[in-house]
Amino acid sequence: MKKGIQLLLMALAGVIVLAVTLVVFFVGFISFRKAEIDYVALTFVLVSELLFFIGAALLAGTSQNKVFTRSGVMTALALYWVSPL
Repeated sequence: MKKGIQLLLMALAGVIVLAVTLVVFFVGFISFRKAEIDYVALTFVLVSELLFFIGAALLAGTSQNKVFTRSGVMTALALYWVSPL
């Protein structure tokens, strides 16, 4: 796959992930009052997702891409699993 198409697909995936995160935060938890810490947590999640997709775009087509993607996805899933506790 050409690098330009791969970068476009990665950018599209990043935009979708960011949009879903925002929708879940603002629409998914309407019944709860949001405190200041909730917005700090949202900012942390958005920054980490943004940095993950930027790193994935920079490493596209290299051998480190698989390692970066696997470790990034596993770290994000672990944070989502631990955060409700």
